[in-house]
Amino acid sequence: MAPSDRVLASLLHKNTENLDLPPSLRGALDLERQRTREGFFTAYQCLPDTSHSSALLLYVFNAEIVRVAHKVKVNLLPRLSRKYFDGPWGWIKTMVPLFTNDHVAEWRAVGISCSASLFSLTEATPFRKFEEGYKGSGAPKPDGIKLMEEVLLQYGVESRLSQEIAKYLHDSGMKLFRDVGGSMIQLFFREDLAEDFVYLAENGAHGDCCRVMTHHGPKVPQILRDGNLDHTQIRLIARPEVFFEPKLGQIFHYCTKEREFFEARMEFRSVVNSVLRGEQYYDKLRTGTRNSDERAILRPRRHQ
Repeated sequence: MAPSDRVLASLLHKNTENLDLPPSLRGALDLERQRTREGFFTAYQCLPDTSHSSALLLYVFNAEIVRVAHKVKVNLLPRLSRKYFDGPWGWIKTMVPLFTNDHVAEWRAVGISCSASLFSLTEATPFRKFEEGYKGSGAPKPDGIKLMEEVLLQYGVESRLSQEIAKYLHDSGMKLFRDVGGSMIQLFFREDLAEDFVYLAENGAHGDCCRVMTHHGPKVPQILRDGNLDHTQIRLIARPEVFFEPKLGQIFHYCTKEREFFEARMEFRSVVNSVLRGEQYYDKLRTGTRNSDERAILRPRRHQ
């Protein structure tokens, strides 16, 4: 049985050694303590299972593209399309004058909503939602095929193929990940990045106040250090390049059905590699050639 709000609140500020936690969540707490000592802030995000949203699949897809294109290994990656990161929505200071609420497409293209603690009393309390999976709020669900297509176009896939490839990868992935259950990501970001990439908001369970910034700018790092963020959400601009560099940011993934997730990911990786090598679209790309390098849809590149 899930603990009451009162019990959860008390856990925020007390020792959790005697709490009956799944081993993976115990590991998450240990890792949080270690990274805090190293000068990182922590944020948690519960992900819906694939019956409710394609978010998990998109995070895996982004990570696979980065692995192929940049030879960079990341566990999961929430955002990869640069369409909005290169504009005013890519930085807290320049997005504040444009911000109206957290449901607008521009914000959702760059930002994610997180809890400050494993036991936060936000609408997606990680400790509670980890196993069952977050069912989602009233915010628009991501259009997985469109977002995949944007990334493929960004990485040089021909426009005549991008939509078909995106649909193929999306449909394949949704089937592969349908039985992996609930999951959660744990994000670490260096303390000096908070002012540029984080704003704070009240818990969405309290109504429309979740759409209002409560703090942004220079005060945010100190507020995060002070803690006491029981009902506060961390809204993070998830710039992908931050998580390319472990000294700047890191992401860890926890899944209730680890074996199923691992198997699904390995199979999805095989599908992605096959598609990006051109094997699925050989005739449409370069009919007559047998050189795999020539028919590759996406080739490695250096990240900036």
